[in-house]
Amino acid sequence: MPKHIKYLCPTVNNMDLQQINWIAYADDMVLNTDTDYVFKINVEKYYNLVEEEYLNLLSADELVKANRFIQLADKQRFVTGRHFLRHIIARKFDKFNAEILFKYTEFNKPYLDGIEFNIAHSGNYVLVAISNSLIGADIEFMNNSFDHTDIMYEIFNTNEVAYINNAQTEALNFYTLWTRKEALLKATGEGLTDDLKIIDCLGDVVERSQAQYTLISFRINDDYMAALASTANNNLLFFKL
Repeated sequence: MPKHIKYLCPTVNNMDLQQINWIAYADDMVLNTDTDYVFKINVEKYYNLVEEEYLNLLSADELVKANRFIQLADKQRFVTGRHFLRHIIARKFDKFNAEILFKYTEFNKPYLDGIEFNIAHSGNYVLVAISNSLIGADIEFMNNSFDHTDIMYEIFNTNEVAYINNAQTEALNFYTLWTRKEALLKATGEGLTDDLKIIDCLGDVVERSQAQYTLISFRINDDYMAALASTANNNLLFFKL
């Protein structure tokens, strides 16, 4: 079992999810190449710090994409994620920003040679996960007024539906399983597919695309659920900004 599991409850069936031991991030911290990292970023706080600087850091393509967003909040989340990703790759892998030229898989998932990463965002939070192995992350605001029954039977199999319906906290279970599926499919690079029912995410290990992924679930706070899917067996550290 990966060492990072120690921070979490041992199984998703245990509803008493533990809080992550979030470490305050500082630029002078040493980041190891054999350790996986997850960074929780407050969008409003971070964007205010880089609002002028990001224009000189993001690539031309990234700036074009940022300016296509109609909603300012969407632009700020995108800029926050890409700006910090570039910052942390440069630090962790001793690269200049100009050397960070993203490549894309057949599913249009960005990557760098020897470096895997994923960005997830919801509301005022962005998660950046980085590893030397395949990794995916998802975060969702838990809207307790959302009627999940309308789509539940379209995306979850019989066992998963039973897991959701048998709990007093149905919304929590719904978002737990939803973020696990999203994180897994972001790790494989597929994105959402038409066969969500056959992807059973009740277990801690799921086989997909001829690889085994460890799934972990954690709370950002009382309002947000998150999940991580990874093929790595590295130490995993969580930082907050």
